Amino acid sequence: MAEVDEAVEVLESGYAEAEEIVNNPDDLKKLLQQLEEKLKMVPLVGDQLSNIPVLVSMVRSYANGEYSNIPTGTLIAIVSALLYFLSPFDLI
Repeated sequence: MAEVDEAVEVLESGYAEAEEIVNNPDDLKKLLQQLEEKLKMVPLVGDQLSNIPVLVSMVRSYANGEYSNIPTGTLIAIVSALLYFLSPFDLI
């Protein structure tokens, strides 16, 4: 049961961080820059990683004010997933 509690805690922490980033345009743009750099280093193999550029593009369009028809919760979930992708532990 402790493992489940720990996993929930990690998810909640990631969600909270993503929510803060979504609410700060400068942090959101910084995240997009970091993602672009990481995408240059990581080959996009298979279906799992092939959606990353699409998600980055969606968040970039939101950040630039080109696309706003996305629920805040969805945007936060996407940013949370992208934060996980940036995590140095994602390749373990």
